[in-house]
Amino acid sequence: MPTDSNTVDITFNAKNNIAVVPQNGCNEKFAVKNKPYTFSIVAEPGLTPTVTVGGNTLTPDADGNYTFTPTANTEITVSCGSDDEGRPAYGKDYFGRDLTKYNPDVYLEKVWQGDTVYHETALFTKDKDTVKLLYPASEVISLRSYSLSTTFVKGVDYEITADGCIKRLEGSRIPVYSVSLTKTTQPTSNAFPLRTNQQEWLASIDDLVYPLHAVAVTYKHTKTFDDGYQPAAPEVQNKALDGVLTKLKNGEQVNIVVYGDSISCGWCCSGLFNEKIYNPSNTATGFATGYNMAVAPYMPTWANMVIAYLNEQFPGQVNFKNLSLSGKAAQWGSQNIAARLALWTDDDGYIIKPDLLMVGFGVNDSAGDVGYTPYKSYMKAIVTNARNFIGNSEMEVLYYSPMMPNQLTTTWDRTELLAYEDALEEIAAADQNIGVAKLTSIYDEIIKSKAPEDYLNTYWNHGNDFTGRMYATTILHAMFGDTEVSAPELESKTSNTVTLKKVDGYEYSLDGINWQTSNVFSNLNSSTTYNFVCRTAETDTAFAGVTSAALTVTTDAPPASSAVAGNVNADPDGLVNIDDVVALAQIIAGWQGVQHNPDALDVNGDNDVTIDDVVLLAQYVAGWDVTLKMDAGADVDIDMSEQE
Repeated sequence: MPTDSNTVDITFNAKNNIAVVPQNGCNEKFAVKNKPYTFSIVAEPGLTPTVTVGGNTLTPDADGNYTFTPTANTEITVSCGSDDEGRPAYGKDYFGRDLTKYNPDVYLEKVWQGDTVYHETALFTKDKDTVKLLYPASEVISLRSYSLSTTFVKGVDYEITADGCIKRLEGSRIPVYSVSLTKTTQPTSNAFPLRTNQQEWLASIDDLVYPLHAVAVTYKHTKTFDDGYQPAAPEVQNKALDGVLTKLKNGEQVNIVVYGDSISCGWCCSGLFNEKIYNPSNTATGFATGYNMAVAPYMPTWANMVIAYLNEQFPGQVNFKNLSLSGKAAQWGSQNIAARLALWTDDDGYIIKPDLLMVGFGVNDSAGDVGYTPYKSYMKAIVTNARNFIGNSEMEVLYYSPMMPNQLTTTWDRTELLAYEDALEEIAAADQNIGVAKLTSIYDEIIKSKAPEDYLNTYWNHGNDFTGRMYATTILHAMFGDTEVSAPELESKTSNTVTLKKVDGYEYSLDGINWQTSNVFSNLNSSTTYNFVCRTAETDTAFAGVTSAALTVTTDAPPASSAVAGNVNADPDGLVNIDDVVALAQIIAGWQGVQHNPDALDVNGDNDVTIDDVVLLAQYVAGWDVTLKMDAGADVDIDMSEQE
């Protein structure tokens, strides 16, 4: 927001199916007081906008421009008559969250869950007027420029195809990258030959040119592509990180180091600016230069996004250092980890020892054809050397396998990258304090839907903001799992049972303390309200997940006759409790005058009333997983006529 006293705020009260296009150098967010403010409106076909300012209707000129002179902060209302009032407000999502700038709540949404993907990136090229997203789009909430500053309109700039892709329309305002993505002359350096024709090579998209042409799509989906991305949550690694997580939960300080290549440095996140990256000299004053992007929407590097989230959850507890360096592979990492760790010192010159080391190499290893065995050896040596240097053999480690660089070239082999990930898992399987965030597996799915230019800034091996977000969300999920879990769903209920819809890998509870894998709760009281919760069950690699929101269920009223299996003493509320066990035992023992319901005695259904029924009823009341039956007319081992 500008601080100049000569400016005033401009607010557009409209829906997301229009676009505001400032004219004559005007800005969508603010205007200059007492100077004409000019803009045009682009609306979906069939919608005729009515524009008002302070209750006064503006009339467009011959060019379709609206002009007024603001003297104070101003709201401009744009009504489109038949506009769908269910659409979110201009520049917002359905929850009212701002889509016009970097918003961590939006950027940390996980693409593998829910029905909405936020700001998914894509690039239209001279040879590609249709882009395929992760999922088939059923509704576009917002299609904006990469900077998020410009809105594009359905029916004018784009349309959703029958199969859920996004097609750029003729005359669209959406930019097109018109330079060829391949070269027919071999470059003198960075020559990446195509798999299909090794006499052609990948061209490069300039770091700062890409954001001028790409778009960000926020959309809803209801299904997946048959041959595309199939969503699956990455595996939670919180067992391996138990020490760090326990410290955070206990309010203690935690030191975290990120150590990897250019991806770990943050290339090409739009908010990359003046990152202090140590150069190869490994000296406290030796910093690498050139770590700058600094273009809208100014998304922080993925590492800074992770640390910002941790600081929000655990204020003042997290200390962080990025010791990565561009262009490096795992061998360099193993040889330099001690020297890099020595660069992090406190004010008194003492080395700050990490509680958690996050390690990510692999892209440069793959380019150099480093084999599986050497890669595994180097990655293991990084951990061994780091632990030896700080004197902590149990320091916790989170490996993160690399995303997939451009698979159109022979330089980076998908099979080799997946083998590297397997190597990391093998190391972790032998060490309870090492976890793996499997980005390679995630990108093996992503590339089924997304073309390289849709997630790579350079078109080679540096991801754009979408890829940076994938790193941040995957690593946070590896650390914490789901931070929000939906309430369980009801399948059926009776007067004394509730059955929830079963989800594989989940467990269920009535009180959040006692948990069961069964989705059936029995021996409940009739006409009583209960709150049921669920969570992911503990596995070999992950602790139990967070507790879900609660599902409130009221059991049914008892049958009018009070003839409930086990309700021996015929309480009108149908409760089955220890009083019924006592009454049944008294009946079996031959007591006289015991009030009872004859239809509720034979609880095991063997057409006989004996001590076996007493035992079964006692087990039921004690909470055993047993079933009671109703069997009218069963024989009793005593003369029932004497008791009536």
